[in-house]
Amino acid sequence: MSASLLGLKAELERTRASASTPRSRSSTSKPVKSAATQGSRKRQQDEVSHDQVRLSLERKARTYAQLSSGKYAGVSDAALLESSIDWTRKLHEDQSSPPPESTDNDADPMVEYMDEFGRTRVSHLSEIPRHLLPQQEEEEEEENVIYGPAQSFPVYNPTPRVAQKKFDAAEELRYRGAAFYRFSTDQLQRERQMNELAQQHAHTHAIRSTAQRKGGMSLLKTRLAERAHKVHDERLRILGPAAVHQRSQRIQQARLAALLPPT
Repeated sequence: MSASLLGLKAELERTRASASTPRSRSSTSKPVKSAATQGSRKRQQDEVSHDQVRLSLERKARTYAQLSSGKYAGVSDAALLESSIDWTRKLHEDQSSPPPESTDNDADPMVEYMDEFGRTRVSHLSEIPRHLLPQQEEEEEEENVIYGPAQSFPVYNPTPRVAQKKFDAAEELRYRGAAFYRFSTDQLQRERQMNELAQQHAHTHAIRSTAQRKGGMSLLKTRLAERAHKVHDERLRILGPAAVHQRSQRIQQARLAALLPPT
């Protein structure tokens, strides 16, 4: 009996719990919905207030610009008297006062310099290459200032070798050929050697020209005759005397035919 009562009591508790669960969910969902609605309404009110403030500031800015330029149309005399600014005096002061100087010109002044072609130019100081700056600008530079990449350790930079005025062939131990002439490094002795070489060249050229005028043609004829004799001997050995004789006759007949006038 007691077991059945306990079972009924447990069943009743489960029924009550299941019945109360959706009720609690519905009760909790309503406040969330109302909170979301209130948040959206607040955002809309904030946006409206921001728009109103922006429109009011724009209207005031237009009115200020209008009054600053001396245009009083649409503004009553009472509003001008109640204003804390004397617009007539302000307009007069703005017109009489000089315009403020630009600070950009002070930071980057115009400097006259000479370019790489020797022309005098005027440009901003920041646009002039460093090597073209006037001397006074270079003197004003601070000492111990490092421009560009710097190294924290010393670098060995050997001094450039001084270019010699004359070539010294004794520094290189090598054979330069039979026609090589080693001139002296002394200027006077070098000129004397060059003069002697020029005289020797002129003497050789004169002897060669004389030899060509006297016996040059005879020597050439002798060599040509020797060449023709060698060719004739070789032709006899290869073709035979009869063939060589017939060839000579044909050549002579062709030469005679070329000399005779056509019939």
